[in-house]
Amino acid sequence: MGYSTGSILGVDVLNELLRRSSVSPLPLQKLAFLTLGNCIPALAALPQAQAYRAALRCVVSSEIKWVDYTAPIDWGSFPLTNPIDASHSASELLALNARAAKPVLKSPKFHTLFHSTHYQRIKADKYRVHQQYLMATELAGEYDYFAMTAGHESFLQRAPLSAEAQQP
Repeated sequence: MGYSTGSILGVDVLNELLRRSSVSPLPLQKLAFLTLGNCIPALAALPQAQAYRAALRCVVSSEIKWVDYTAPIDWGSFPLTNPIDASHSASELLALNARAAKPVLKSPKFHTLFHSTHYQRIKADKYRVHQQYLMATELAGEYDYFAMTAGHESFLQRAPLSAEAQQP
């Protein structure tokens, strides 16, 4: 899992894992990468970040499943933006042979997880909005940080990982 700027590091960690798995095979189809409030394009879009973009392409081309949750009201992330599309030129995207189906882009839909008055207070606090990915909510919903990371179902069992699931 990578939260906020940790999502940037998560890509590098997975890239290294993939490099090592070419020497000693690992069951990559059992892995999933969860990013919350990602800010990957903040680094990957820089002209001098060629090595990072290569790592990003490696992760996207792998068997590792990736789900990215970002909220449209989150000022500290790139909401519902595919980090591959946002950080690669058109020619690089063509070379990648598709606009990647990874990550699956999801919104936590915070507005459905709180009573209206409480949601308005959260929405008014930009820092709190960005932290909310890691916090409990008042109401049950698809997005539940604790169920996703520590629940009785694995993340792969719980998360909708298909392209159809990309409806924000």
